[in-house]
Amino acid sequence: MTGAFDIHTRLPAALTDRAQTGRFIADFAASWHQPLWPGDGWSAEQLAACEHRLGLALPAALRETYLLLGRRSDLTANHDTLLRPDELHVLAPAP
Repeated sequence: MTGAFDIHTRLPAALTDRAQTGRFIADFAASWHQPLWPGDGWSAEQLAACEHRLGLALPAALRETYLLLGRRSDLTANHDTLLRPDELHVLAPAP
């Protein structure tokens, strides 16, 4: 990472406040690779269609992530990949 973004000083606030979490992610993305831009996330309509297909509402934090940066593979596929909304599925409980 480059620039003045200091993960060690910024992380504690990001872990306790949702607004700080969004700012942390945006600032991290800008310092690490490129800033977040409109269109980096999935639309609310696309997520609503996903939720309808699944028959459930996505958890708030996951929904916010998809809206903010869900299409940014540089941020969502470095280790474990964030699935596209059309790839999400619900596993049946084990018998």
